[in-house]
Amino acid sequence: MSAEFKEVFANCGFDPSTPTGGPGIVIPQNGAGFVMLDGGKDLKVAPAMNVKLRVDEIKGDQRYESIANAPYPRSAAAKAPAVTLLKAGTMRLFKISADKHLGLGVKIEAVNPKKSVEVTLKVIILKEKPVKIAIRPVQVPDGKGGLVNSHANPIDAKALRDEMNSIWTPQANVVFELSKTDPVTITQLQPGQDADITNEALKAAFIAKKDPDASLTFFMVKRAVNKDSKDLGVINSEAGFSLISDDRSDSTMAHEAGHFLGSLSESGKFSMRYGHQGKDANLLMRDGGAGRKIPYEIVTDFNKGYRA
Repeated sequence: MSAEFKEVFANCGFDPSTPTGGPGIVIPQNGAGFVMLDGGKDLKVAPAMNVKLRVDEIKGDQRYESIANAPYPRSAAAKAPAVTLLKAGTMRLFKISADKHLGLGVKIEAVNPKKSVEVTLKVIILKEKPVKIAIRPVQVPDGKGGLVNSHANPIDAKALRDEMNSIWTPQANVVFELSKTDPVTITQLQPGQDADITNEALKAAFIAKKDPDASLTFFMVKRAVNKDSKDLGVINSEAGFSLISDDRSDSTMAHEAGHFLGSLSESGKFSMRYGHQGKDANLLMRDGGAGRKIPYEIVTDFNKGYRA
């Protein structure tokens, strides 16, 4: 059986197939990631060139401890498949740590005793990209001199931010930081009314209530609309705000953030609209995206920190 690099955790930076062939993995600068090698018990695994990249094999019970202590994924249930694979007995576990080197073109090789390379793992090393976001519930006039929530579901801003980070941090080293979370009043909306992001009066009202300290402001409404399309979430990347519906999925806000991040230049300024990518159901950025996967080949669309 030939050797093969395999992912340890789903949607945590490993991709089994890159555009130029073979697997790839994203490693955070000054951080670490994990990979398994299947079927290569006699192979030496090490960086292919002299870069500040360290590859350590984890053996014995330390393998299970390392998996349990990994920051992502967060739940024991999501980590359970990795434990099952290790118990099968053919998998070797490796920790890859990156220092100051940034960029593409780094490789890890599994070499046999005859000095021949049997399998290669491509590596992107990314510095952390902090992004400050606001998550603001929307209140509307009730017609009796008071205010009511546009949204119906409870809003836990910290939990929503953490869910975004569970997708973006292990796959692209993007870390969302929470800014304002207090409610805003939008008088141009009525209770139960859809919030159409293309309505110029509404657009101006939302822009006026953006958090000036945040790069992106999410407004939580009953229903987000883009013209005639009722969506889980919609975004105006150039204006820096997004509308999120009550029936959002656990990846809706991460998906809208992808449109925003992909629209930015290296200097962090809006440069273009960033559209949907791919059709597979597990992809975060597919049309109607409900998945969580950020493929290796587009990670640097969102975090351009691979350039030194």
